[in-house]
Amino acid sequence: MRVRGSMRALVSDARAAFAVPAVWLGLFGSVLIVVGSFTPASLPPDSELPYFIGLGLLQTGVGRAVAAAAVLLGMASLLLAWVAMRPGRHGVRGGVPRATWWLWSLPMLVAPPLFSRDAYSYAAQGLLVSRGMDPYSTGPISVPGPFADQVDPMWLFTSAPYGPLALRTQQLVVELSFDNAYFAAVAMRVPAFMSMALIAALLPRMTERVGVSVEPARWIGIANPLILIHLVGGAHNDAMAIALIVAAMLLAFDGRFWFSSFTIAAAAGYKQTALLAMVALAGYLARRAVVARRIREISDGTPSCEERAAIEANRHEPTGPVRGAPHDPGTPGMVEYIRVAAAVGTASIGLFALITFVCGLGWGWVESLSVPLMARSILSPSTVVGSIGQIIMLGLGSSAETAQIPLDTARACGMAIMAIGLIWTTLWLAPRRPTLSVVTAFVIFVACGSVVHAWYMIPVFVLLGLVPFSERTYTVAMWVIAVLGVYAAFDSALGNGSITIAVTLVAALVLRMRARGVLPLPANLRARLAGQHRHAHIEQSQKVG
Repeated sequence: MRVRGSMRALVSDARAAFAVPAVWLGLFGSVLIVVGSFTPASLPPDSELPYFIGLGLLQTGVGRAVAAAAVLLGMASLLLAWVAMRPGRHGVRGGVPRATWWLWSLPMLVAPPLFSRDAYSYAAQGLLVSRGMDPYSTGPISVPGPFADQVDPMWLFTSAPYGPLALRTQQLVVELSFDNAYFAAVAMRVPAFMSMALIAALLPRMTERVGVSVEPARWIGIANPLILIHLVGGAHNDAMAIALIVAAMLLAFDGRFWFSSFTIAAAAGYKQTALLAMVALAGYLARRAVVARRIREISDGTPSCEERAAIEANRHEPTGPVRGAPHDPGTPGMVEYIRVAAAVGTASIGLFALITFVCGLGWGWVESLSVPLMARSILSPSTVVGSIGQIIMLGLGSSAETAQIPLDTARACGMAIMAIGLIWTTLWLAPRRPTLSVVTAFVIFVACGSVVHAWYMIPVFVLLGLVPFSERTYTVAMWVIAVLGVYAAFDSALGNGSITIAVTLVAALVLRMRARGVLPLPANLRARLAGQHRHAHIEQSQKVG
């Protein structure tokens, strides 16, 4: 009966979604992205799959240009559809349909790994574990054949930097895929899709707990195209980690200390950076302890329903500016908060150690954390600044060793700023604004990290809707998401050798979005351009006169 009821609910949600034109536009965009992905840029070398499904033309030079155009236009359609459903000024009546995320995701389930080849590495690492090898001491090159052939050459000789649960999950997927290399990589989407379903189920419940509207959270944290193309399309480990972070926050808000600690430890088993969310757990649990103490302190020990409700309301963090805000009765004292935070940290790390022991893969990932640094990330501010300094030093005739100093220095400065920011977030912000603190922690991690990929920013967007930000903040986030989406499509076009068509279509996308008013220019820039236009018009009139 439950299964039948769930199916009816899914059908009902799908019908409601299809009544919204923007959902059709996004679905069209998703299909275009999938069709455009069947090129050598996304497929294993010498793959015959496109010829079996009638897309052999996309393997030619002209076909790859067409595929690049399809991906860019598909991304544009997804972004336009998503922006059109923005709650508030640009929102559709009734909010974002609940089925939007899975309707847009379904076509991606059959595509090659999208916008990243990490899923191929996951498959090779899963095979390593399945064969009893240590993925923390050897790379995909140790399993020559189809699994190694489809891995990005940069990562062939590198060990795995992922947590033990991620590797055991990859092993399970490989074994259930009957050792088929390509199918194993595509099947990495199964846990990713399940994770998205968990996020879609838990995030609305979390909005009820923290007292914010569900619509912004559903728009930016679930139906977000950037989240779908990277978590479902790219099948990244981050999907399960983020889903477990949301679950841990929900459990902590409800006062379940051990369950929340275990859940965040499990999240770290997929992506170690999930431990950043401990700040929210500590804040929620400390605020709950304050509420419990105030209830006990009532003189007769039996507060009325009204008194209990008034005290329980202090569990909700206040809104508005953090600095200069009036005293919040729910904010714990520093000693009390540090005690709770220490307990959360000890329990979570201890349970993570237990999970690591049970998985039987050891702690080799610690030494592998430097593996991602092999890639030069143009999304990392510190790496960009350091690389510019390195180029200048090389241009001045410095040796390679000397020219490396600016890069190392910039990255070290970024890490130092990150450490200071995380300490401030943990000790000052978390007891006052637990939900805001976890968003801030991930923003600091991304802004100061030496390596940044677009999917590293996804925890920020998933959790952003849990904080009552201003319209301006959501507009900035929308711009960032649009830029990162276009960047992913542009990078895909480069992989197909279609730089000209990429530039042309990106320009067309920007103009189209400007014409529809869904990506407005900042007011100061708009005024400046209007002033320049009036000045040019006056000069032209004077010449004619």
